Amino acid sequence: MLNYHFSLHAFHHQPQLSIEEDGALESDGESRPILFSKLGIKKWLATWERRLADRIFYPPRGARLSLRDIVGAQAYRLARHFGGRQAYEAFVAAG
Repeated sequence: MLNYHFSLHAFHHQPQLSIEEDGALESDGESRPILFSKLGIKKWLATWERRLADRIFYPPRGARLSLRDIVGAQAYRLARHFGGRQAYEAFVAAG
């Protein structure tokens, strides 16, 4: 289980943001910090966890992997790069 730390602050004008059932975010268009309620945090984390479970093709392994596994693989590749054992090439998902 991942632990997340959120710093919640009160603002005079709170942004209007909602997470729809399909995970899409809707905003009132203004750029400012987002204030999450406890329910909002739970919804955001559930959406994030569902997204990390999505599978896409990852060329270095020649297979479809979950985004969670791709992030892990990229972290290992970057660590090997910093250790001087491997050149690093960032993964960019086809869009």
